[in-house]
Amino acid sequence: MFEAAEGGAGVLRRLATEEEPIRKVARQAITLLHYDPDTGADRGKAEHATEPCAQACYDCLLSYGNQWDHQSLDRHLIIGLLQEMTTATLDVGGNAGEDRAEVLARLVQGSNELEKHFLHFLDENGYRLPDAAQQTVDDFYVRPDFTFHTPGGDVAIFIDGPVHDTAHQASKDKIDQVKLEDEAGWMVLRFHHEDNRTDACGTHPSWREVVTDNPSVFGPGKAMS
Repeated sequence: MFEAAEGGAGVLRRLATEEEPIRKVARQAITLLHYDPDTGADRGKAEHATEPCAQACYDCLLSYGNQWDHQSLDRHLIIGLLQEMTTATLDVGGNAGEDRAEVLARLVQGSNELEKHFLHFLDENGYRLPDAAQQTVDDFYVRPDFTFHTPGGDVAIFIDGPVHDTAHQASKDKIDQVKLEDEAGWMVLRFHHEDNRTDACGTHPSWREVVTDNPSVFGPGKAMS
């Protein structure tokens, strides 16, 4: 698979890391192949077509770019797999073949209690876990608490404990954030220590607000009941 959009639009990452998009793609593929995605019935042709489609037609698989392969294309051969994909579940692992539990265990090591709380918040709500913890950004001497490396760019996560409320530390935080955003081209997201509960209020957005406002970083999470 590849993305045709210049620079990518995050489509492949969503297919590989979020459960729902691949199901939608499979349903749409079934429809394009002239099958009913709900009943599995063969509709025989596109809705607007006047001629039936036997194995393939220009409304489904055929194009001028694949003329050499026309005799090999058969829309019926893939339907079974696509139907399975409409109900498939996705288990997202981490780097180097790690499963989710291994990624969480690795990130928890060396994290303080507030950072651990953040990691468990992401895990329990089905959000994507960071790629690394305490990773220094080369040439900028800034070390975020956690980092994500996405197709759309690098993301620095800071979990701000009470010390970050002091004027001195807040000034340093601002300088580091400017370095990352303006010079290194990173996205910076901050999570304040007072907002680690769903009913948090005040001048800082809650953790859930920050996460849900950035689905390209954290994914959609679990559906809220």
